[in-house]
Amino acid sequence: MPKLTKQHLQDYKEYLRIQNYSQSTVKSYLLGLRQFLEFRDSNSISSKINQEQARQFILFKYDQGVKWQSINNVYSALRKYFLEVLHIEWTTKHIKRPRMEHTLPVLIDKDEVQMIIENCTMYKYQVFITLLYSTGIRLSEALQIRFDHIDRKSKRLLVKRGKGARDRYVNLQPRVILLLIDYYNREQPRNYLFNGMIKGKKLAATSAQKAIKNAVLSAKILKKVSSHTFRHCFATHHLEQGTNIVYIQNQMGHKNLKTTARYIRLSKTYHRKIVHPIETMHIKYMKGRRQ
Repeated sequence: MPKLTKQHLQDYKEYLRIQNYSQSTVKSYLLGLRQFLEFRDSNSISSKINQEQARQFILFKYDQGVKWQSINNVYSALRKYFLEVLHIEWTTKHIKRPRMEHTLPVLIDKDEVQMIIENCTMYKYQVFITLLYSTGIRLSEALQIRFDHIDRKSKRLLVKRGKGARDRYVNLQPRVILLLIDYYNREQPRNYLFNGMIKGKKLAATSAQKAIKNAVLSAKILKKVSSHTFRHCFATHHLEQGTNIVYIQNQMGHKNLKTTARYIRLSKTYHRKIVHPIETMHIKYMKGRRQ
């Protein structure tokens, strides 16, 4: 790696750490910057970094057929680096943010969730998927959980440094708490609730994803299910059962209610549960003609 490239990455890493960004955000933003710098090197660009180079790089990513989410991450990473580290102009007129793709997430029903859990090869993964589905937390959040994050008295789980480096509490159902206690007593994990191959080391994201993929195949489910599918199902299944949308927003850690509201259109029964207030009222109207 060229010395100048290393320096750019080091400067950006230090800035993001000082700004208290989460590890996943730091990793994502550094990847975006590294790809941009490699693009410059591969095209023998030796001039000072400028916005036109960034625009050409983003167009290059489009030509490669990269998904909107990845291009949007690159855009955010470069914009922040240009404006806040290099103090270089970044005008949206020159480089517009990629337009969002409105794709529908993969959903499975409750029976399929149960089948996936029952087809796991290890008890640890059964408990892990149950926790994902019953709380709606992200994969990265679940991997960070320690046993002392579980408050059995108030039936809550402390989620540390979720998206946006924010802590939050999510509710735990009594049966899930009992399951976690049983799991802890049987497995005796150290440091993290879910250990990897080495006791005391947290479970790797790749291992969790592989376990989910194998369980899906074993359950003979043809849909493309990932760890995030259980988060989508948490929101949608709750809406179908009439759960308050603000409660779902708080559980999932959504900053904006609009983000949670998108699950309404995925729900098959949400609109069928609407009961107009007038239908519940027993109004006594006057009888006869008005005098």
